[in-house]
Amino acid sequence: MWRLIFLVSAIPFIAGGLAAHLLGVRFLKRSIQTHLDVETLMKKLLLLSGHADDEVQYSTKYWSAASNLNENRFVLDEKIRKNKDVNSLAHAAIQFGLYSLQREHSATIQWRVKVVKSGYLLPTFVILIALFTSLVGKLPVKIALAAVAASFGFITVMLWLSMPVEREAGKYAAELIEEHRLFARIREEEAVVRAIHATVWTSLIPGVLRKLIVGSPAIKSPDS
Repeated sequence: MWRLIFLVSAIPFIAGGLAAHLLGVRFLKRSIQTHLDVETLMKKLLLLSGHADDEVQYSTKYWSAASNLNENRFVLDEKIRKNKDVNSLAHAAIQFGLYSLQREHSATIQWRVKVVKSGYLLPTFVILIALFTSLVGKLPVKIALAAVAASFGFITVMLWLSMPVEREAGKYAAELIEEHRLFARIREEEAVVRAIHATVWTSLIPGVLRKLIVGSPAIKSPDS
């Protein structure tokens, strides 16, 4: 039975990993530099969306499982503030999209953010418990492995189900960028839009694995 649980749990995790790689990670490996930095792009997007008075807070305490979203501000990592690479711009654009959409779809955005945060916390918690109980001889190794696999399988399914929320956020930001020609070079615009869509697909990779593989910040929780 434990072997069956392990195999069934591995299916969504492997499928999510393949989709994330084919439609996301391999495109983000080709990151280029643009003439706009993250801070400038955010100011332009807020202005175009009618929220020029709202604030982007850049925090040195930003951690990869959580984005503070409220009515008047959202948080980005201070480390990417002056970055001009398309991967940083794409991440920030998605954060902007989530921030903008939460005004009308707060519950849905909160759900997506909590799922992403769980992708960091749940597998890590299960791994620690499984490792500890296995070392002290309280839990057979095969059961511990099945539990870890189940946690990754479950959270990957939830990431699949909630991914359309982040896709809509990215789509909104990408449409503003394309409609108003925010980048002087069409090549830069296309690269940023492509990176936005790719970044959404990488969200199928749970938690810390995403951070290690993609190397860019993930969504933050409104309650962090």
